[in-house]
Amino acid sequence: MRDMRCLETNIPLLLEILRTRHQIAQLLGAPSHAAARISNNMAKTPEAAEHLMYVSSVLLVRTLQRSTTFFY
Repeated sequence: MRDMRCLETNIPLLLEILRTRHQIAQLLGAPSHAAARISNNMAKTPEAAEHLMYVSSVLLVRTLQRSTTFFY
C-alpha cells in the first residue's frame, strides 16, 4: 500500500520535471533536453555523441581482437 502512495505522489512530479526540462530546452532553441545539455560539450549533438561512441566501440573491439590473437 505504501509503495502505491509513493507512486501516486512521485509520478506527477516526475512528469512535471520532464515537461519543464523540455520547455527550457525549447526556450534555449534546442529540440530536446538532451540536445540542450550536450550542445556545450565536444560532441555538440546527441547524434554526434552516438556516432563517437559507435566508432570508439568498433575501434576497441578491433584492438581487443588483435591483442587476444597475439596472446594465443
